[in-house]
Amino acid sequence: MKPGDDAMVKRAEPLFDDPVDAAATRAFLADERHHLLIAFTEADQPAGFVSAVELFHPDEPRPEMFLNELGVDPAFQRRGIATALIRELIQVCKSLGCTE
Repeated sequence: MKPGDDAMVKRAEPLFDDPVDAAATRAFLADERHHLLIAFTEADQPAGFVSAVELFHPDEPRPEMFLNELGVDPAFQRRGIATALIRELIQVCKSLGCTE
């Protein structure tokens, strides 16, 4: 997700624990260290998401990725959605040069 994807995040609101806040969404999307991947069904229903953040440490020259949250709508569980989201996040990590 990137700045301007607020509407897509809002569409995925049923996946989150609490209602989506517009200002928090803008701040999250504006920070390039924050990563949010949302899976939609072929019928364009939000099915799952993963959020993660890049972390930097004084003793690590390359970033690390912290997986913050992973969720799949119960109606779509056991269909490989979480696995696909994690695989996609791993690709993001590799593209950023993350070590862990």
